[in-house]
Amino acid sequence: VIYGNVTAGIVTYGGKNAGNEIVNNTIQQATGDAIVVNGSASNVRIYNNVLAATAGYAVRVDSNSQVGFDSDYNLFW
Repeated sequence: VIYGNVTAGIVTYGGKNAGNEIVNNTIQQATGDAIVVNGSASNVRIYNNVLAATAGYAVRVDSNSQVGFDSDYNLFW
């Protein structure tokens, strides 16, 4: 369970973090985004999460981080 962060619940970057999996989380964000994928990240997989973002995006993926991006079985609010 991740909650109460100011800018983002989970942030993943490229480089050493290529191929990250974000699986089985509950993230609640009153401000900011629940999950941010940026920094030329590649092959990021987001599965089986419950994401609530009141004043931001549930998932924000930068245009340079879309290579191999995969997301499924998530609940958004």
